[in-house]
Amino acid sequence: MRDRILSWTAAGSEVVVLAMVFLSPWPLGAIFPRDMFLIYVGVSLLLLSWAVRIVAEGELRLARCPVVPCLLLLALLAWFQTISFSPETLGLLSGNTARVYDEFLPSRPEVLPFDVERMPPAYPAGSTISFYPGATQREAVGWLAVFLLFLGVRHVLNSPDHLRRLSLAATINASLLAFFGLVHYFSAETSYAYWSIETDSNIVFGPFVNRSHYAFYQNLCTGLALGWTLQRLARGEAKEGGEGSPRRESGRRHRRKSSFFSLVLQDPAFVWMGLALVLIFAATIFCQSRGGTIAFLSGFGMVVLLSRTGSFDWKALALFAGIVVASTLMLLWFGFEPVLNRLNTLWEGDALNPRTEIWGVSLPAFWSHPVWGTGYGTFYFIERMNRVLGTYRGRVAEHAHNEYIEAMVEGGLIRLVLTLLLIGFLFWLGVKALRRQRGSVHQGLVLGAIFAVTTAAVHSIGEFGIHMPSIAVLLTVIGAMLAGTVGWPMVAKTKRQEIVTPRNDFTLRWGGIAPTLAAVVLVALGLFLSYEGWRLARYDALRRRAEVLEGGEHLRERLDLMTEAARLVPESSKIHLQLGRELIGAGAALARQKDVDQQLYINLSLEGLRRILLARDLCPLLVDSQVSIAEYRGLLQEGDPASDYVERAKRLLPADSRTWFTFGFQALQAGDEEETWRCFRRSLEISGDSQKRILELSKGRLSSEAILEKVLPENPQLIFSAGRSIHPGPKGRDARGPYVERALELLEERDGELTEAELFLKGNLLEERERYEEARVVYQRAVIKRPTKHDWRYRYAEVLFELGDYRKAVREAEIILVARPRDKRVKSFLEKASRRLAETK
Repeated sequence: MRDRILSWTAAGSEVVVLAMVFLSPWPLGAIFPRDMFLIYVGVSLLLLSWAVRIVAEGELRLARCPVVPCLLLLALLAWFQTISFSPETLGLLSGNTARVYDEFLPSRPEVLPFDVERMPPAYPAGSTISFYPGATQREAVGWLAVFLLFLGVRHVLNSPDHLRRLSLAATINASLLAFFGLVHYFSAETSYAYWSIETDSNIVFGPFVNRSHYAFYQNLCTGLALGWTLQRLARGEAKEGGEGSPRRESGRRHRRKSSFFSLVLQDPAFVWMGLALVLIFAATIFCQSRGGTIAFLSGFGMVVLLSRTGSFDWKALALFAGIVVASTLMLLWFGFEPVLNRLNTLWEGDALNPRTEIWGVSLPAFWSHPVWGTGYGTFYFIERMNRVLGTYRGRVAEHAHNEYIEAMVEGGLIRLVLTLLLIGFLFWLGVKALRRQRGSVHQGLVLGAIFAVTTAAVHSIGEFGIHMPSIAVLLTVIGAMLAGTVGWPMVAKTKRQEIVTPRNDFTLRWGGIAPTLAAVVLVALGLFLSYEGWRLARYDALRRRAEVLEGGEHLRERLDLMTEAARLVPESSKIHLQLGRELIGAGAALARQKDVDQQLYINLSLEGLRRILLARDLCPLLVDSQVSIAEYRGLLQEGDPASDYVERAKRLLPADSRTWFTFGFQALQAGDEEETWRCFRRSLEISGDSQKRILELSKGRLSSEAILEKVLPENPQLIFSAGRSIHPGPKGRDARGPYVERALELLEERDGELTEAELFLKGNLLEERERYEEARVVYQRAVIKRPTKHDWRYRYAEVLFELGDYRKAVREAEIILVARPRDKRVKSFLEKASRRLAETK
């Protein structure tokens, strides 16, 4: 009975893990809370299975694995960051954290009128190492899930058969993902997922919103597929080369030839696996992820390195080479030019932009909080607070696009060291197992897992794929199985025998108390994870339903939904802020009605203000809460002046264009036009996100000369686009002359330092002033520097046409058509230029 229970639990655990791995990438990488809930339920089922095994065995057996304490400490660090400390203790632990709280929290708590009490926050304001303990708590639950998933897989699914079946399932799934990704790419817009789900991204590939995340996941699967293939090859050699086999006695050279070429060509499994690998790799390259390509090559380099040390033979290299050649042929069929244009940016220096800018503004945050960091999940706020003018204009950086830098910022040196130790231990265990399995049929499986971990470690330098739940699940499972390879038995290829590895585990019994206690703890942790997943999924569902409801007739229902969401997740600053603003808005709407109950208006306004203050206390770095308190300062009985809250908001977002536009608009409503133009200029210096609205508000109050002097920064591109926006079309050419001349003046001041884009802009400006000969020279310089910019080449061809140089215009158009054979605009231009050329002969 005991053996039957162990068999059932192992089978059930494997089904749960394979289901999580197989299904998680399809719902957009499992990025929604409802999908995370299902993953947490899967981890809970795995823990339940492990608990049953422990009770059935009558002992608690824990493997000696250095990766386990690293994961445990990473999870505990997140929980530590949410502990409330006294001001003195917090000052000792992190003096800069305490100073930030002093800067963005009032010296004296605000007082509400009518002796209304403030709402107590889930975490006392300004008492935690994390600047947003609610976000850190969610991250801590995620790290706990990773730790428990690793433990469960490491102790329940620790045999070569488990990794082999995982590799097969991952290969099948990756093939389906690749096929779907290619079909979707050729039949849908890149901003839509599943043809109908609109996203904020313009780089959707397959079911992933970000093509780099697709490549991240597929590289993990590629490693597993290669491992499965190499193991099957080794098993085939072992079958053909056993004792007494004629092939064994025909010599090593003949056996090697027969074992490799005949097995590969005659075994249908190799044929299908080879086709799958070619499809997977071709789609991974075709998705145009530069980081994914570099990560794959890094995995290949690791295989070469291991083969040079004698830990692996030439068969892996032959398989890699065959896959790359066949995939290249498939890419030529799909169309290789987009891939080449994308990869060319690696040599042109654009590959790391704007990543390097994000990293640059992240490092000061690390130096300010070097030991404990700013809190898991706070990078979004820290980056915006440290952003400088002109950096990463108009974009939002929720992650650092570098897991190591993000670890430094959010967890300090402690998290960075633990992360590096975690990766180092995985490689150490993998290489140790690979050396021990030399000559074994399991050697390929180990190598495939090392390949997968290598790609993840390298790709994490320039991407945040590990934050995608589907990637985190697969990588955790691979890491757990790789860590378990050191305990695998060795099955020789030439002598079909098994060398058993002695166990090196901790075993605890304590008279039956240890296994019972461990089972109870595992079940309790599983229930906790499931509850946390359900809580966040329910909160997200309520919030989304509230956002869909619009109009005054749904106001009560919307407020009820948001109140329930805030009750479920009291640590969320954003839901309290959103609810607070809704309540105050509802109160203001009531005040405009006749025969309104004044007490109801007062109650709604005060409850809304309580929520806004609570949101600020939960996360002092949330800009919208500071702005809202300034807006509703008149409702407070005591508090800092409204200008103090506005200044705090400005310090939190020194380089956010939309926030500065809001400040300028508020100043305009207050009648302070000088402050308005100052804020508008600052907004445009950061980015042109609010340019249209700023120009609409400015052109009726200022002349063109005043707009150039007070509103527009010294940005030639922005000045030119502003002139076209205020005075559009051919009729406005004379009126926008001052804008064109000012932009040209700025460019000519630094003519020797112009970038390719600035050269193209200068050509536009010269063409606008009908200085075609000068425009031709500038366009030519820009096209020489960037020959793949076909839109630039088209403008160059148009200028050549205006100058009567029809031969060169035709040649430039033909160059464009080689790359864009379906471009109707270029075809029409080519026909027109060809006719003119024929007429002049």
